[in-house]
Amino acid sequence: MSCFSGRSHAVVALLTCGAAVGYAQAQDASTEKLKLRAGVTQAQDNNFQRAIDSKAVADQINTQTLDVIVALPYGQQRLELEANLATNKHQTFTQFDYTGHNYNAAWRWSLTPTLVGVLSSKRTETLNSAADSVDPTLRNTNVTKIDNLNAGYLLGGPWQLFVDYSKGTSTNERALLGVSDVNFQAYTLGVSYAPSAGNSLNYALRSDNGNSSSASTSPNTSISFGEYRSSGHAFVATYALTGNTSLKGR
Repeated sequence: MSCFSGRSHAVVALLTCGAAVGYAQAQDASTEKLKLRAGVTQAQDNNFQRAIDSKAVADQINTQTLDVIVALPYGQQRLELEANLATNKHQTFTQFDYTGHNYNAAWRWSLTPTLVGVLSSKRTETLNSAADSVDPTLRNTNVTKIDNLNAGYLLGGPWQLFVDYSKGTSTNERALLGVSDVNFQAYTLGVSYAPSAGNSLNYALRSDNGNSSSASTSPNTSISFGEYRSSGHAFVATYALTGNTSLKGR
């Protein structure tokens, strides 16, 4: 599957490419149903605020993470969850301290042997670079959320249909230079022909719509993107030359 966006919708392109999962089949049950993982990292940044060399100030960032990974099979269904808690502490720029709450959840469902799909939701929380903020002295986090429903129907033989619906948001804590908050929806309908392993021909029709709020070009000016709509077609072909070599065209 391919992603379509106009030149002014670069942020939306990144979101929709991450959300579009294409045709997906239910995975086999795993014997590992629960994992817990913890970690501690330390990073040294010699110019945290990306200032000119004469004003560069170093900072040490200590990060503590806790991950919970769950995989629960229910017959032909499967629930998968990866939850992450990340606490970031700054030695010098303490005003940039934050705790990120992240998750990636998926329900891999199968109504019949020929009708399967995935319902998923993902949230990521990150710290924007101080150099990209209108006020580089204040913390500026970004929260991106993407919800996705994907379904595939086996027509028989090598043919299958797939549909995909995604919606998402990208929201910044404070204004950024040249980047806006985004709210989008995307619809995809396509057909896939896979006569043998590694060989396939896919066609997809995609439609996107959403809106972007104002973005700043400097601390005193801003631009507004407003609403947008776009659509496009994609043809993707993959041909396996050998077991380790393949050609792909789009």
